[in-house]
Amino acid sequence: MSSTQHTVPRPASAGYRGDIDGLRALSIIAVVLFHAGVSRVAGGYVGVDVFFVISGFLITGLLVREIERSGRVSMREFYARRIRRLLPLSFFTIIATLAGGMWLLPPVARESLVDDARAASLYVANWRYASKATAYSDTEVTDSLLVHFWSLAIEEQFYVLWPLLIIAGLGVARLLKQPTRRVLGVLLGTLGVASFAFSVVITNNEGVGAYYLTHTRLWEMAMGAGMALTMHKLPTLSRWGVEALGVGGLVLIAYAAMTFDESTPFPGSMALLPVVGCVAVLVAGSQGGGSVARVLATAPLRLIGRLSYAWYLVHWPSIGLLLLARERFDWGLGVGATTAFAVAASFGIAFVLHHAIENPVRHAHLLRDRSAPNFAMGAALTVAPLLFGALLISSVDRGDGPVIVASESGAIELVQTPAEALDDDTLASDSCHADIADTTPADGCVFGDTEGERTIVILGDSHARQWVDAIDEIGREEGWRVHAWTKSGCSIIDASIYLDSQERPYRECDEWREAVTDQVAEIGHVDLVVLARAAGYRNQIMNGGDVLAVEESPEHWHQAFSRTAETFTSLADDVVLLADTPWPGFSPPECLSERPADLTECSFPLQPAIRDLALLEVERPIADAFGVRIVDPVPLTCPDDPCAVVTDDGIITYRDSHHLTRTFTMSLLEDISAWLL
Repeated sequence: MSSTQHTVPRPASAGYRGDIDGLRALSIIAVVLFHAGVSRVAGGYVGVDVFFVISGFLITGLLVREIERSGRVSMREFYARRIRRLLPLSFFTIIATLAGGMWLLPPVARESLVDDARAASLYVANWRYASKATAYSDTEVTDSLLVHFWSLAIEEQFYVLWPLLIIAGLGVARLLKQPTRRVLGVLLGTLGVASFAFSVVITNNEGVGAYYLTHTRLWEMAMGAGMALTMHKLPTLSRWGVEALGVGGLVLIAYAAMTFDESTPFPGSMALLPVVGCVAVLVAGSQGGGSVARVLATAPLRLIGRLSYAWYLVHWPSIGLLLLARERFDWGLGVGATTAFAVAASFGIAFVLHHAIENPVRHAHLLRDRSAPNFAMGAALTVAPLLFGALLISSVDRGDGPVIVASESGAIELVQTPAEALDDDTLASDSCHADIADTTPADGCVFGDTEGERTIVILGDSHARQWVDAIDEIGREEGWRVHAWTKSGCSIIDASIYLDSQERPYRECDEWREAVTDQVAEIGHVDLVVLARAAGYRNQIMNGGDVLAVEESPEHWHQAFSRTAETFTSLADDVVLLADTPWPGFSPPECLSERPADLTECSFPLQPAIRDLALLEVERPIADAFGVRIVDPVPLTCPDDPCAVVTDDGIITYRDSHHLTRTFTMSLLEDISAWLL
């Protein structure tokens, strides 16, 4: 698009700035240390925010200088440069990770890796992980070898949106006969303010969902863009002003990296610290140097900065693949040493890739002189991982075939494949199980014999839900009317809790608990209320806005369970508290898909798996006082120590690290029925 310019300012210098490469170096070091589990850099994820600001600064400056030089923006040239810069290394990383993951991952985890690779190749990884609602800081490296592509997806989406906005601003400037930079400042500034407002609101209300979303991150690019647009008009600072700005900016970034952690609501307003810090360093560097700019521009930091893209791409899968290899081959190095070795090796790989692939492709005359070959290469590098993943997954074991395991009593053929066990979830109560965001119990949640005279109510979290299908079947057989309301991660015990998966207070749980209690009261006569809860709440109990220390939680849980017991014993003739089942701490379907030869390899010791003893110790005297029966499911789920994950009938007992399979609970109808009498 072309335009005649009006009152064009002198273009900002496009010269190389070594301090920006140094800033990249500090950012990637922070990210890598965070991913390596270095506790002193628990907020190292803010390095990504610094990258976002730098991208906004550089891309906007590049586009505006092109406008001021030629009166137009060449979209073909812009995207050709992006293709040369980004796709060759991302292609290599995805292909190599797919190959290594197919070899080292358990069979049932391989299809998920292919799905991750597909999202990474199409640069929509952030949407995939946002939909899974798992906090970035809670994601284990071996859970998703490509999760770090979420930030590259946001960058790519930015590269699609930003030139279009620049062109739109150019058109408005022509129409209004106003300076292009002024119009762009208003346009991009408005977008940035709106994005920041979204970021604050969504972070406060939804937590982890905000982390991966494009519209909660655009303001960070807009901050960098604002600097690119206004840098030429900034007043010249004194030497001490430059020093103060540079040092202050680095301090803000370092403070965030070293004091933030997984409990910090992020991005939201807290992201202002690294973002403003980055802007301050950029401004200081534009003012003729200063000590910070000189330090950042030293050769070692410039080298790391130039390698930052390659290192970012390969460090995460390198750590994950080596940890998977360590687990499989049981070598002598511990987790920490293996991770350290992976980090060092990934830097070496990044160095090789930078010189063997990144630079040669970026500077290839064929690609620099003509746009068409770039787009052909981009299409090929995007499609190839999709085809490679499809080919791999069609030719490897995915844990979806018949399995015969060896046990002391002889060979047992599993009644379901490990892949089927992964998805063997409760069916009957699906519409009545509230997700994290839900605050209102669903209507019509009546199961069993809907005309039955005896009324049973089941309440709790997903560990209550895992029993609903069995109780539904018992209700049909016995003529019992069954109501069931459950909610993900929400304790039915009347205590406010912290939502670890989204790193914020679980306000929706408090609202839902109050609403579902009202629902029970509206039923009228209730014969039995079954309360069930998972074991992990001891570390999540809140008092006001603070998470209680473990040693302080028993007293608060005592008060909470007293309120709960008093409430439900007044609403029902009988109340049962169903204790938690043992937690294997690993995925039995994954283990069985990988080690079917010997069933004992997937068994687990009982005592470490019983995690709710501390809660039960608090609850027992209160239960006795109010006449609440406590039912222990451990003898059913683990009759022998160590606990087998396959019954003598070939049923896999767990679908993940702590939830039972529906097939297993349906095999226990007679025993479960005895709990309800």
